[in-house]
Amino acid sequence: MEATVYQNEFLPVGGTDINAIVAFDPGADAPPAIGAAAEIIVVDGSVSMKPHLDTLLAAAETAIKLLDPGSQFAVLVGTHRAKVLCPLKPVNEGTQNDAVKALRALTPEGGTAMGTWLKLAAQVFTVGQAPAPRHVLLIGDGGNRNELPEQFLKALQDVTGQFSADCLDIGADPEPGDLRYRLATALGGQLINPITDPQQLENVLTMALRRFSPALASPTLRLWLPVGTELLYLKQVSPDVTELPPPTEITTYLHDYPLRWTESAVHEYHLGIRVPPSSVGKEQLAARLELRSGHKLLANAQIQARWSSPGGPIPTPPTPEPATEPQTSDFYTPPVANNPPQSDESDTTLLK
Repeated sequence: MEATVYQNEFLPVGGTDINAIVAFDPGADAPPAIGAAAEIIVVDGSVSMKPHLDTLLAAAETAIKLLDPGSQFAVLVGTHRAKVLCPLKPVNEGTQNDAVKALRALTPEGGTAMGTWLKLAAQVFTVGQAPAPRHVLLIGDGGNRNELPEQFLKALQDVTGQFSADCLDIGADPEPGDLRYRLATALGGQLINPITDPQQLENVLTMALRRFSPALASPTLRLWLPVGTELLYLKQVSPDVTELPPPTEITTYLHDYPLRWTESAVHEYHLGIRVPPSSVGKEQLAARLELRSGHKLLANAQIQARWSSPGGPIPTPPTPEPATEPQTSDFYTPPVANNPPQSDESDTTLLK
């Protein structure tokens, strides 16, 4: 993967606005298609979900809609025992519609025993010979009223290493001792606080579902801006012109944009940045744009700002290397201060 920046980095005295085109070229590293993966969505079907049933179903249906074709998925319902609502099947419009229909017929009942949910998820993955990577999205309120803590921790220990998992909270914010913190930490995911805005929910679920995808089909565009810098706009201009979805805020200065990377084409992004004015000879890093797949950095690009006097230096295009020598790109790694930590005995018989 290679990133190239096209910009005039020189500003006049008092100048503040920088424009740049950033191109990401997958080159020979581009995968031919979305890679195989397996997703299990576990919904809390206990009686405590009655007041939150609409929110629960909306979140589950959004997650199902976001699943990548070519992968496999199943839906489980968790109460004081676990059961399969939809068995492991390939993702397509028909299976997604069937899963949504089955969810809408859900009637909350019974208690909660999350350890049984984890054990059944592992069983579904194993029996179905699901492709790797394997990921579980657990949606509920975190109650674990019908299982001793040691039973839950034993189940968690048994499944650790078999799949990764994220938890989406429904209801009130999680308590400090919520067992799902232990679950998400052990299984390489995160506990996501309740989200009421539908677009934000879709963005967050997109990030969670694609964090462990093996394909470049759904990368993330991460924008870093230093203190005092303002983003004027950011949009995709190639291979087609499209507005990006609202970003997920990682920190005040760090935002992630979920992407739909459909082909092995060069993707170009046009951004405008407003920096504080400065004096002749000063320069600064105005922004950094990264392409990421989960926690993996695929490429990064830096947008610079330099102030010059009238008649000052004019940027000169780089001299191309001889055709016989390979092209390389070295990217500056900013100081740590500019890079915050990244952004985490019941019936379990399979229904036939």
